[in-house]
Amino acid sequence: MPTALLLVFEVVGTVAFAISGAIIAMQHKLDYFGIFLLAVTTSIGGGVLRDVILGVSPPVGLVNPMYLIVASITTFLLLALGRFRRFVNGGSPVYTWSYYISDALGLGVFTVIGVDAAISAGYEKEGFLCIFVAMLTGVGGGMIRDILVQRIPVILRREIYALASVAGALLYYLARMYIPHSIAVLLSVVLTVSIRMLSLYFNIHVPSIASQEDQEKPNPSE
Repeated sequence: MPTALLLVFEVVGTVAFAISGAIIAMQHKLDYFGIFLLAVTTSIGGGVLRDVILGVSPPVGLVNPMYLIVASITTFLLLALGRFRRFVNGGSPVYTWSYYISDALGLGVFTVIGVDAAISAGYEKEGFLCIFVAMLTGVGGGMIRDILVQRIPVILRREIYALASVAGALLYYLARMYIPHSIAVLLSVVLTVSIRMLSLYFNIHVPSIASQEDQEKPNPSE
């Protein structure tokens, strides 16, 4: 992926995940430090896990100040919007969909970045590794965010989240061989975000053992 395009997408993904982290922190009524911490952790968490898997030490997210600066500015702007905080505390649909959209965008962007990082590290022919690293980069920040606020991570709650990341990663991994990288990037991000948002809009979930048991359980009224 061209360096300039990679930088743009890293900034976009960092802003998106910082927004999702800050919104969750506000919802759980954390203090200002907690809001900043959760926003930054969500922004760099997936990248840190990615670098650990790829053997990059120290992780880029802990060395390059860009991520901290971008996440901090984003969080500060959200805190400055008093009306936005009222939306969050009041459970407004604005809060709900702001969170969903920003989280889906971050997922899509960092999924592509994860594939590119694995390829750049010399694992281009290791398809499974590239897809796994991409998924981990995409879901890692949100997973750490959810654990810190003591809620079950999204990827474990019947959500079509990790599957959306895998689909986008697979598309980019294959498409970049046949079409320009910039187009492959856009298609991958659009696919990941679309799958995630459509699953939310139409309330589509991954089947679980609990849901199957509920369906098989006899109805006492019958």
